Amino acid sequence: MFRRMLFPAFLVILGAGCPQAANTWKDAKPGQLKVLASFPPLYSWATNVGGDDAHVQCLLTGVGPHDYHANATDALRVKNADLFLINSLDLDNGFAVSLIKTAGNKNIKLVETGDLLPDEKLIHLDGDQHDHKDGHKHDHKHGDHDPHIWLNPEFAAEIVVKLGASFGEAKPEKKKEFADRAAAYAKEVKGLHEYAAEQFEGKKNRRVITMHESLGYFAKAYGLEVVGSIQNTPGIEADAAQMSKLAQKCKEKAVGVIAIEPQYPKNSADTLQKYLQKQGAPVELVEFDTLETATADSLKPDFYVTRMKQNIDRLVKALP
Repeated sequence: MFRRMLFPAFLVILGAGCPQAANTWKDAKPGQLKVLASFPPLYSWATNVGGDDAHVQCLLTGVGPHDYHANATDALRVKNADLFLINSLDLDNGFAVSLIKTAGNKNIKLVETGDLLPDEKLIHLDGDQHDHKDGHKHDHKHGDHDPHIWLNPEFAAEIVVKLGASFGEAKPEKKKEFADRAAAYAKEVKGLHEYAAEQFEGKKNRRVITMHESLGYFAKAYGLEVVGSIQNTPGIEADAAQMSKLAQKCKEKAVGVIAIEPQYPKNSADTLQKYLQKQGAPVELVEFDTLETATADSLKPDFYVTRMKQNIDRLVKALP
């Protein structure tokens, strides 16, 4: 708590006087739109939409948005960016707003992809499809929705088209170029969605256990049933009582797959698998990368499509 209280002032001091502030975008070419994406999927979308007319950086790579703590170096990156592309929906909007304030960049445009989808497409964590009467499109979406919208390729394609418009507003002289690239890339992503729908068609048992509650949009898109999650809160393992209930659900529902994530240890998944094996209810561990982190080598324009196709193929192969 003490560390959080000191953080904003600490950044203001560094951001105001640090000579490195001017060098954070040194690789950007003259005239390029400077775009900061909060984490890898958004980086992939932005690079495809921006093309040669934008220089895109990814804020998070080795640590995901669930676990990130803002720092002074990142405030310097925000200081000279034109656009800050975030997921929102209470995933990264908190640290994004803090970084913008402490960096003192009054001209940066914050693009929240959660606001680029209609509210009725979002998964309400309370299960209610309620109306909002305040008239403000930002306030009603924070905290009560599943934030993992990027894991539905159909939604991703819709967002990408709207990103083309956002980029065009920031740099009007390149409006057509951004729109054309967005349309072309959205078509590619929509093709990924169609591929997934075809691959899952005919699968008789689509019940899965997940590491944390991340696959809601993906499951809804392709008719999967998420029976439960090992981590109700990202990074916090289930206790013995929760694991016992989860094992019982697996047996009752004949779950055949536990989707593990490379971002988290799989100790609990291994334990659950071994227990079920002894109970005569074998399950397979299948890696599903939620794309919240990336290595330097993998962080390329094709990151999103390539990794999502791998996820699809692994699950399809494991499901009966």
